[in-house]
Amino acid sequence: MHEYIYMAVTSVLVLAILIFVHELGHFLIAKLCKVGVVEFAIGFGKKIYQRKYGETYYSLRAIPLGGYVRMVGDDPSQVFSGAEEKPEASGEALIRDELAIDQELLSDKSKWFLNKGVPAKAAIVLAGPAFNMIFALVLSIGTYAVYGKVESVNEAVIGDVFPGFPAEAAGLRSKDLVVSVNGVAVSTWQELSGKILNSDGGEIALLVKRQEDGQEQLKEIKVIPTADTSELSLLDDSPAPQSKPKQHMIGIRPDTFNVPATLQESLLLGSGHVWYLTRLTFRLLGAIVQGAVNPRKVVGGPIAVFTGAAQSAKRGLESLFQFMVLLSVSLAVFNLLPIPILDGGHLMFFLIEAIKGSPVSIRWQTLANQVGMVLLLALMVFAVSNDVIRFF
Repeated sequence: MHEYIYMAVTSVLVLAILIFVHELGHFLIAKLCKVGVVEFAIGFGKKIYQRKYGETYYSLRAIPLGGYVRMVGDDPSQVFSGAEEKPEASGEALIRDELAIDQELLSDKSKWFLNKGVPAKAAIVLAGPAFNMIFALVLSIGTYAVYGKVESVNEAVIGDVFPGFPAEAAGLRSKDLVVSVNGVAVSTWQELSGKILNSDGGEIALLVKRQEDGQEQLKEIKVIPTADTSELSLLDDSPAPQSKPKQHMIGIRPDTFNVPATLQESLLLGSGHVWYLTRLTFRLLGAIVQGAVNPRKVVGGPIAVFTGAAQSAKRGLESLFQFMVLLSVSLAVFNLLPIPILDGGHLMFFLIEAIKGSPVSIRWQTLANQVGMVLLLALMVFAVSNDVIRFF
C-alpha cells in the first residue's frame, strides 16, 4: 500500500513540477514586459491554497492536470468561472470573478497584455515551452553529471525484461545469464543479440543460468519481427524497415552499470539526449500526420503519464529524472502546435498580426479558440481511451 501511495504522490509531483516550470516561464517574462499578472495557478478547479503577494494571487487548485497565468487584458472574449458579469466587447473589466482585483491594475491599460507589441506578446507566450526545454536540458545534464553515463555489461546478462513480450511469457528474469542460443555458446551481449536479431523466426532455445541459485534452465522463446513491435522504426534516418533484412527480438535489454562522466561529457550527453528527444517528437508528429504511424500505438493520456512516472520512480531517481526530461520536452513541443488556445495557436495569431499590422479580430479569435477547445477535448478523449485500452 505504501508503495502505491509513493508512486501516486510521485506522479502528481512530477506533473506539478513540469506545469510549474512552464507557467513560471510565462509569469517571469510577463513581469519582465511589465504586464499585470492577476493569478499564477497550478492546477484547475477548486482552490486548495491561495495567497496574494503584490498584485498577484498565487494559488494551488484541486486538479493537477494543468495550470495558468492569468494576465490583465490577455483575452477580451474570455469569461472566467464564477464571473459576476461578462467581459465587455472592448476588453474593459476583463476579470470580474472571485478574485478581488486591484482597480488600479485594471485601469492601467499600459499593463494589459493585448496592448503590448507583438515581440513582447510572442516572448511571453514562447517562454512557457522555452522554460520546459531549458528545464529538460538542465535536468538531463545534471543527471549525467550525478549518475554518470550508462555502459552495458559485456557478459550476456539480462538487465530488463519488457512486459508483454515473449521473454516475459517464457519466464526470463532480470540478471539471468544466457549461456547458449540454440545450443551454440554465447559469452557476450553482442553475440546474444546478434543471434536473436538474425534468427530465422519461429522459436529459439535459450539456456539461462539463474543468478539466485546458479541452476541452468532451457527456455523455448518465440521471436517476433522488430518491424512489428514499434512503428517508431519508421522514424529512423536509415532506409525504411521494409528495405532491410527482417530482424527479430524477444523483449530484453542488457544489464548496465554507470560510469562517472566528466563535466564535458555530461554537457555533451545531456544536450545530445534532449536534442534527440526533440527531433524524435517532431518526427513522430509528422509521421502521425502523414499516416505512417498509427496514433493508437503512440498517443498516451494522463493515465500513461502517471503510469510512466510511477514505474520510473519505482526504478529509482535516475530513471525518474530521465522520464521528466522526456515529459518536459513533450510538453514543450505539444504546446508549440499551431492549435488555438495552445501557445502555438497564440503565436500564430501574433504572426498574422505582425503581417497585417493589426490584431486578429475578437470574433475570429473567439471562434478559433472554440474550435481549438473542441480539438483538444477530442484529443483528450482519444488519449484517455487509448490509456484504458492499453492498461485495462
